[in-house]
Amino acid sequence: SYDEFMIEYGEVSVGKYYPYTEKIPSKYLEDSDNPFKGKTLLSFGDSIMAGDGNNGKGIGDYIAEKYEMNLHDYSNGGATMGVTGSNDIYAQITTAISEVDHADVILFDGVANDITNKGGDTSKTDDATVPLGNLVSSIYSVDTLADTSTFSGAMEYGIAQLLEKYPNAIIIYVRVHNMGARNQTLQEEYGERAIAICERWGIDYVDLYNAFQSRFPSVMRTEFLADYTHP
Repeated sequence: SYDEFMIEYGEVSVGKYYPYTEKIPSKYLEDSDNPFKGKTLLSFGDSIMAGDGNNGKGIGDYIAEKYEMNLHDYSNGGATMGVTGSNDIYAQITTAISEVDHADVILFDGVANDITNKGGDTSKTDDATVPLGNLVSSIYSVDTLADTSTFSGAMEYGIAQLLEKYPNAIIIYVRVHNMGARNQTLQEEYGERAIAICERWGIDYVDLYNAFQSRFPSVMRTEFLADYTHP
């Protein structure tokens, strides 16, 4: 067949044909083609990062499996970005810093539980669980200026801690998809603030919210999400 290919190692074939449209499995790539093989990946975040609703397989799991990386996953369902004293992403970061000496790639998300409406009414925009807060006036004094009880303060301080501990790591924030179970105005407000913080601190981000909005503006919030939150 001219629309399929087979990979061979010298005189040994892998015994399977792949469509030309399919990506080559990473296990068949030479190490030089997979620079992440054996590298350390850290992931932080909420239930979306943790893979709730997907049999516990989250974003970090897929990436670590594809690129043969060593994953340390600290994400946990219900976690907020803002420090709440019980379950927050900043605590995940501080735990990782004390346990993992080196990281090559860091992934984190965080917003879904910060914008959960305390009263359960998703039409409200003034009762988010964690307040948005303000950007610190100077990133050079983030340790004394950041209000970590807010979304913005905790995110800025968390990024500062990661940059200090892992200065050579690739750090990527994942802005999650549009969720039908969350107020859309809050998703946009907090999501845009997160992007602004990433740009301010010079870290990379993946904006799934706008990527999917441009393709599935209405059905993405419900049809592709079993509980209107988790993919």
